[in-house]
Amino acid sequence: MNKKLLEVDFFYSMRSPWSYIATYQVKKISNKYNVKFNVRFVYPIAIRIKGFFDRIDPLFAPYLLRDATRVAEMKNIPYRWPSPDPIVMEMPGKNSTKDLKFPKIDKKQPYIYRITRLGVLASLYNKDLDYLYSIAKLIWDGKTKDWDKGHHLDKALNNIGLDPDQMNSEIITRKNEIEKIIKTNEIKHRETGHWGVPVFGFNKEPFFGQDRINVLLWRLKQHGLTER
Repeated sequence: MNKKLLEVDFFYSMRSPWSYIATYQVKKISNKYNVKFNVRFVYPIAIRIKGFFDRIDPLFAPYLLRDATRVAEMKNIPYRWPSPDPIVMEMPGKNSTKDLKFPKIDKKQPYIYRITRLGVLASLYNKDLDYLYSIAKLIWDGKTKDWDKGHHLDKALNNIGLDPDQMNSEIITRKNEIEKIIKTNEIKHRETGHWGVPVFGFNKEPFFGQDRINVLLWRLKQHGLTER
């Protein structure tokens, strides 16, 4: 008897600590249940919404940093804010020579565009979850400083069966195609009914945050989710 396979859209930002933390739970669920998580890569909210940091309470960023650290510790997930940060920005009173009141996003973004486009390309080769388990871990688990330098990314791609030379070439030659996919993902993201990440979209219902994965699992079971 064939068991029903349920599918969930997993809207993911490579710069979100919550997306990274959710990856571990998604992996466990994927291994245990007949469910397929389709990773829909989107750009971080700081890229998607111009002037985002100008509109939010200044306590937003420091609280996020504190909360992500303790949640990762509670869940025993290796974690450290990436070095370098996937988004290039000037921070008030930190690395800025200007009198800034809010973080300023640099026009040039060599990291986030590359790793997001690589993720989309990996999904086209049915390696989206493998990409998260390998590349997101490389960036976020705190074991690799300067994750962008040397052969770190290339080795991580090779480890999941992707040719790094081909991938690095295709994110350039297929840039327009990839950007259209990202834009479509961002539209579908909002159509779920939420704007943050991670968001899990199932049956026209959004489940926002790694702390709603158990609610998602409950809903999936209502729709016939079975173990493998």
